[in-house]
Amino acid sequence: MREWSWMAVALVFAAGMNLSCRQEPEEDLFAKGETLYLDQRYDDAIAVFKEFLLDNPGHAGAHFYLGTCYLSSEANAWLGIAQGELQTALALFERQGKVNPIPRFSSATYFELICHINQAKIYLNLMITLVESPPVWMRHVDPRAAMAMLLEKCEEQYQAAKRVDPSSGDVEGLRRQIDVFRNALRLPAPSPDAPPAAVPQAV
Repeated sequence: MREWSWMAVALVFAAGMNLSCRQEPEEDLFAKGETLYLDQRYDDAIAVFKEFLLDNPGHAGAHFYLGTCYLSSEANAWLGIAQGELQTALALFERQGKVNPIPRFSSATYFELICHINQAKIYLNLMITLVESPPVWMRHVDPRAAMAMLLEKCEEQYQAAKRVDPSSGDVEGLRRQIDVFRNALRLPAPSPDAPPAAVPQAV
């Protein structure tokens, strides 16, 4: 009887060890990433959302958070990755019937809106980078043409956000940010009928 009791204790202990070694449940992993994001621990959140997306590649909210973390991080400010993730988030959102994928957001409308606004911020951040640390290729192009092209991309995202919710304070804030850049560069306001600016080519 004593041997059986020891075996039972050993089995219970082993079962407990197995449970503790399991990965966090998916909903807990998403919540963990969201908490890290809200705490502005963007680099830690990036790792968590990447892990979550391995098993949930179609989760628009996780792609949104991952892209926004790359946009917001100082150490991992990969704007190209941020843009791709935000575009993926928006494409999945539309494909899945425009259902709000982030419960803490007020509505699906806000999710769509903030995807466009954050994409505009990518172009604004890229403009700042080009001014502060111009790459070699900038020597071979007209810098005003490069900035005009990026502002045009910002305008496209602004117009998309405005179509979603024209009364949003976030949309008005984005308008002010774009105008600050436009005035600093002394670029005229875009005409509603003007074609998109051409991407400058290096020579």
